[in-house]
Amino acid sequence: MKKTLIKLIARFIGHKGITFDGGRVYYWKVPMIVLPMDILAFLQHNLEKEFGPDTRKILYSLGKIQGKNGTNILIERFKIIPDAKDLSFFMEQTEFIGVGKIKMINNDFANCHMEIGNNNSPNARAYVNLFGKREKPICDYARGMFAGAFQAIFNASARKKEDFEGIEVECIAKGNPSCRIEIKRVSEWDASDPGIKDELPAIFPEIDEARKKETLAMLLKPPLESMINPETELSRTIKRYHGEYHLKFMEGGIVTIFGMDSLITPMDIFMLLYYVLSKRYGANAKKIFYDAGSFLAKKSTELIFNELGLRKGQVQNINIAFEQPGLFGLGTVHIVKKDTKNHDYIFKVDKAPGVHYSKLIGLKKEKADDYLAGFFNGVLEYLFDLKFSTIEEKCVVSGSPVCLFRSTGK
Repeated sequence: MKKTLIKLIARFIGHKGITFDGGRVYYWKVPMIVLPMDILAFLQHNLEKEFGPDTRKILYSLGKIQGKNGTNILIERFKIIPDAKDLSFFMEQTEFIGVGKIKMINNDFANCHMEIGNNNSPNARAYVNLFGKREKPICDYARGMFAGAFQAIFNASARKKEDFEGIEVECIAKGNPSCRIEIKRVSEWDASDPGIKDELPAIFPEIDEARKKETLAMLLKPPLESMINPETELSRTIKRYHGEYHLKFMEGGIVTIFGMDSLITPMDIFMLLYYVLSKRYGANAKKIFYDAGSFLAKKSTELIFNELGLRKGQVQNINIAFEQPGLFGLGTVHIVKKDTKNHDYIFKVDKAPGVHYSKLIGLKKEKADDYLAGFFNGVLEYLFDLKFSTIEEKCVVSGSPVCLFRSTGK
């Protein structure tokens, strides 16, 4: 098959694979989260600052899971036997998750060695814009995805199992002109080299514990929810300004939501990240997720209100502001109580991220939606220029049929 035809088919499949039901974003019927790159950079910086370099290894490990799962889904769904000489189909698909346009620098498939370049990594650019340059590379999640994808492709093509790891040897965040990732067999990396050892993954029992419950068959199974195309006030307004869908697929492998470069990644992976970090580091990790949600909400609400010409002091615009979580895949929000005089609000959320947490971990006597609680808090603080506090009072993780949040102004 000619390479140009492969690209056309890959692009068609990529666009058709993304759907939206008002509370969730799906890619090939897998529920996803739309995570602006600024928020990913915020999490990376604050987690590493608070808890050290293991957080980078956790992100890499989870990226590798996504890379393997996503590639295996494509292989199984379309019955593809990967062609070692032409990986265009798989490389094109990466453009629909927002990690930039990657190029093959070296594809020595026979010797299990690959080099991938990315001249415009949105993750690295976002990090530099927020926090400046750094000594270590930053694209840990992306390099995990590429290593996992290559491993899945090799194992499907060669029909034997090999384990590969990827190292980012150059990164825009370090001041290099582009990002470059090398992928090869685990045994071929020199673990005695401190620079290599720091980048190789570690074993995290929390990841293995959750992964035992997940199979490819489960990932390929369509969700029970019907995928309707809902109409809300916000979605109707967005259509007038942006067309049919709020996500834009730009040149160079960039995905934007309201102009924010974003990563589209499985919600299960995001909640697995939350689980591992909260179990290892406790309340401080939960607080970082809460702050990240608040940071996103303030930024996105300001962007939407400015672009759509909405005034933040008008009570009628509150409903529109709280339809935002669905656009990021965070669930469908219902305002149960709206006391603007006393600044007391209650929100009920269907299909909140906690649903995925309970699927991965099981029912627990705990709450799991700190990111969404932070989002509600950020929206209210932007709208009213007041300090708020938001807690999750009920959560599906602890057996409640829905998640319930309460926000109070100070």
